[in-house]
Amino acid sequence: MFDNEEEILEIPCVHVVVETQVSQLEQAQSVDDVINLPREHKIGSEPAKGGFISDEDLFWAHCSNIQYWIETGMPPEGLASNLSVPILNAFAGRDSQFANRLAFLVEDIVIRTPPNRQPVVVERYGSLLPGMWWLDHSEFIQKVSPEVLLNPARDPYSPPALLELLAQSVEPRVRNGVATNRGIPPSAARQLARDPFMDVRYALARNPHTPPDLLLEFARYRHILMRESIARNPAAPVEALAIILENSGMQIQQAVLENPACSREFLEQIAATHSSNLVKQIALQQLQARSQTSKNE
Repeated sequence: MFDNEEEILEIPCVHVVVETQVSQLEQAQSVDDVINLPREHKIGSEPAKGGFISDEDLFWAHCSNIQYWIETGMPPEGLASNLSVPILNAFAGRDSQFANRLAFLVEDIVIRTPPNRQPVVVERYGSLLPGMWWLDHSEFIQKVSPEVLLNPARDPYSPPALLELLAQSVEPRVRNGVATNRGIPPSAARQLARDPFMDVRYALARNPHTPPDLLLEFARYRHILMRESIARNPAAPVEALAIILENSGMQIQQAVLENPACSREFLEQIAATHSSNLVKQIALQQLQARSQTSKNE
């Protein structure tokens, strides 16, 4: 899918054509309901791949379906959720007003759904809901797959209380999402700093909104990926950068000196006293670049 010449996303498709009885369609509340009908209720089903439809016909069928869907206002249930949800998320990420309208629409769909079917609907469309909704309906957190929780985990506008809750998830991908969140509360960051999965800690080390004392703690790790993460974090405290500079190879040392968090005083000290001439040279280059930038401003 493209916006002018920019590719927004690539979406897999499951079915192009599904035939069933009219009585079954009357009971369906979404395209997903039609696709997921029991086999005995289907007259025929044409999969997107491996069927008798040519690739060209598949392409134009997709275009026709999506065009009609857009013309009818892009209702989430108007396409299979594996198509509608990624498309709607892509649009929401580019237009905050659209994202707000979409959230109200999806919330209304959940409200109108009978209670016994609500977990199914939340599983399909929950990634379109904002963090505040999840905080108010936390009973669904244990009822949906981890993929549905990734958006609220990464959403910087999610309430701190929700991020604290998601930081306790048994799913590492959800905890990793919280670790990357620029709205992460200190309490959640401190919990994730002890996470058994190092990828979660690495994500926390790259996050400019991680508390400085945790970044300083991470700087003492021996893991190369941890040192590199801190070296490139624009909010890393100078003390942490100094530790990494003295205990790393040239590639990471260069990343440290190119970090905008390095103060001018720190660079001047390195340029004057460091034992490596190459490190001194990089520090001097950074000082000169900053002086040139100041003159241009």
